[in-house]
Amino acid sequence: MQTIAHQRRHTGSRYVTNLGHMPPHHRHQHQANHFDGAQYCMWAKNIGGQTYAVIDHLLSSQIAEEQ
Repeated sequence: MQTIAHQRRHTGSRYVTNLGHMPPHHRHQHQANHFDGAQYCMWAKNIGGQTYAVIDHLLSSQIAEEQ
């Protein structure tokens, strides 16, 4: 009999990242990423309000920005 570690998601985002499950080197990269969401938002604001709204929505719709 197979044990299921995580339930399958049937609705919402397909990808789910539990930051606690990342290997240490992935967590380090996640924390040390020099071009983060704040910099993407600053870049988007320079283009325009609608661009900022799209980037902000994309970044805030997932737990980890990389998704």
